[in-house]
Amino acid sequence: MTGAADLLIQLSDVLNGSVSFRAEQLEKNLRQFAENQNMSAGQVIHPLRLALIGHSSSPGIFEVLEVLGRKKVIRRIGRAVDYIRTVIPGLIRNLSLLKKYKRGK
Repeated sequence: MTGAADLLIQLSDVLNGSVSFRAEQLEKNLRQFAENQNMSAGQVIHPLRLALIGHSSSPGIFEVLEVLGRKKVIRRIGRAVDYIRTVIPGLIRNLSLLKKYKRGK
């Protein structure tokens, strides 16, 4: 994996492919994914939570997934991926330009 967007795409595939969209099954699927990727559950859960909720804390993520439902979850992950790929690079460029400008003063 090369970054947050790639991780979120893979998580979207895992979640979309889940037979059941119940918290217990989703937890099992995500923990298995993390293990298969040699990642901790937290390394998977925290970016997912941020993509879905927009905050670093929330009620239990597996319950949040179930309440939001498959369609909303997949849509929110897609929006997060788009944001990461389009907005973030522009912000980084602007910060770089600002640093250069401040050094020039």
